[in-house]
Amino acid sequence: MPIFIATLVALAILCFAAALYLLGKARRQRRKERLLQSVAPAADGGQVFAGHRDRPDGGRPGGFLRRFVDPAGLEALLAAADVPVSPDRFVCLSLGSGCLCLVFAALISPQPLLLAICMAGGMALPFGYAIRRRRKREELLVRQLPDALELIVRALRVGQAVDRALKEVGRVCAAPLGSEIRTVYEEVAMGLAFEQALENFHRRFPRVTDIKILCTAFIIQRETGGNLTRILQGLAATIRARHTLKRQVRTLTAEGRTSAIILGVLPLVFGGIIWMLNTQYLRLLFTHPAGRRMLLYAVVSVVSGFMVMRWMTRIDV
Repeated sequence: MPIFIATLVALAILCFAAALYLLGKARRQRRKERLLQSVAPAADGGQVFAGHRDRPDGGRPGGFLRRFVDPAGLEALLAAADVPVSPDRFVCLSLGSGCLCLVFAALISPQPLLLAICMAGGMALPFGYAIRRRRKREELLVRQLPDALELIVRALRVGQAVDRALKEVGRVCAAPLGSEIRTVYEEVAMGLAFEQALENFHRRFPRVTDIKILCTAFIIQRETGGNLTRILQGLAATIRARHTLKRQVRTLTAEGRTSAIILGVLPLVFGGIIWMLNTQYLRLLFTHPAGRRMLLYAVVSVVSGFMVMRWMTRIDV
């Protein structure tokens, strides 16, 4: 058993050392990739991304990562969450986190089920962080959209072009919308087609419907013409009305959501208190066969009840 624990500790230390080393280079690499996202002349006279040319895999990221997960989906998740780590480095960090949780679980109890659960939970922690960060950025971006759209409308009404209006929005608005609009403007200024720049913007936030509507409105107006200011005004009013309704729903369901959180956390809190006061009393849940079955049933019941209460108090608007 000590050799097993020592091996796990060494593996966790090596994984975290590699992850920290790669994280130190991530921001510099990200700056380089932004500079390399200029257009390069293709063989047929068209335009392609400089960052995607000369790749033996046809421009698809990931390397060995493609054998286990979807690198395009993971790369889109990291881009939307603004996590300056490549997919391979992110997986390395996830493995290190899983190994560290496995070491802590081995020090507490050598039960295989507990070790597997702890390692899976540790590996899921970076993904949970990225998903939560992406959700927060998407919500903030949607809240910033109405003001940005009204700013674009005012700029268009005084006679400015769409490109100049986007530049002004990128300069005035805060992150994340300001930085994303600046990226669109910089791609267009470097020679990329306006439609392709908007498509890249939508690809970074594929789950936000308002971004898709905004990009579609710009592309249609660019190709066929139309009253763009009226479309953007209507979109801004719709986003504001939806946001108001969503806040009202959250206010009305606050009691149910709080009850779900309390009922989900309460068993963990009392289990920790009993573990500190009388460890032998609670250890039977991990050592006795009946105790392990009871613990499994309790975990399944608590998790399923928590999810059901969350679904009952969640309304998509």
